[in-house]
Amino acid sequence: MANGVRIVAVSKENFDDLLPLIEGYQRFYQVENIEPERNRRFFSQLLEKPEEGVQFLAYSEDKPVGFVTLYFPYSSTQAAAFALMNDLFVASEIRGQGIGLALIEKAREVAAARGFDKLSWMTAEDNTVAQQLYKKLDADKSTWLEYALKT
Repeated sequence: MANGVRIVAVSKENFDDLLPLIEGYQRFYQVENIEPERNRRFFSQLLEKPEEGVQFLAYSEDKPVGFVTLYFPYSSTQAAAFALMNDLFVASEIRGQGIGLALIEKAREVAAARGFDKLSWMTAEDNTVAQQLYKKLDADKSTWLEYALKT
């Protein structure tokens, strides 16, 4: 792994290490009302339903420094399930050391092991730092636009 980083699956034993990173990720994306208990309830669901998604933590010197979340939705156009890397986050003080790339490679490995032909993700248009990392990969940039409606 990158500079002695180890990546492990999120489990009940290390779940509490994930939550501060989730909050850091939410702050990065300017979530207005971060609710720690809501995060605990929401993300703990993946511990009970690994068929819906999984998370991995990156540790550097036994300190949690990043995470990746994979969900397994369906694609109507491909008539198949795929792996969606919905979250990728590395603590700001340790970025640029290969941890993000290591987490993406773990996500790719998990997607392949589950028999998925595709790992996909989105990022904010202004997240140019992440886009520099993605340009290092042999990934195709989508031309799709994302829309959302409040319900």
